[in-house]
Amino acid sequence: MSSVAITKHQLDREADGETTLELVGVRYTGNKTMFPVSSHLEGQGWPRAAPMSGGATAGDNGPWYFALMPDEGLGYLENRNDLEVVYGDQRERFAELLLEQRRLPNNVFGRNANRDLQDRVFDTLGLKPEMKAGPIRDQLRELAGIEADEDDDPEDDTDKSLVESLVDSYSRSELGEAAKALRADASEFDLRDNSGKTDRAEFIAGFESDDRAAALPSNEGGDD
Repeated sequence: MSSVAITKHQLDREADGETTLELVGVRYTGNKTMFPVSSHLEGQGWPRAAPMSGGATAGDNGPWYFALMPDEGLGYLENRNDLEVVYGDQRERFAELLLEQRRLPNNVFGRNANRDLQDRVFDTLGLKPEMKAGPIRDQLRELAGIEADEDDDPEDDTDKSLVESLVDSYSRSELGEAAKALRADASEFDLRDNSGKTDRAEFIAGFESDDRAAALPSNEGGDD
């Protein structure tokens, strides 16, 4: 999961004073491979249209999903015995979850992050801009009480090579179509705000290899 989900509808409701949005992390812990969001969570304000994935086999814990969700729906999440919920104000645990991700959520920590969303997450977790308090991963490690690994690099060679490979192998339009297939909706990754090949490749690189393979064309595209 490479983003923090949110919808314009929820932002409009908050702006009208109808709700308060809370930063949460949620994962499915039940015994099915997919959790049908539309029939269980959509009415509670969970801002994703796609089902929530289970683990590799039935009974395994699924991946973590991060979202801003209306506070009136949080009790429903907590009362389900097949979901695990962590709130942003549980800073130590939340920082651990973010560090466990292969890449930090692009729409919060990426080069073209949504600034409003970034401000919300930073304020909740007590993070500061890198120029004031150092690299974000270092701040997250401090929150989580984790010592830095000397070999740990937030932009390691593997990630860099994957992005470069995507840029070299696919056209801008092909990367755009793949990004559209992978994103939850336009609020997660707006192609107009991310018009460059590298921006799109960085977003796609944050997904699992099977998801990337399903979204990208099988033949190599030309450069444009």
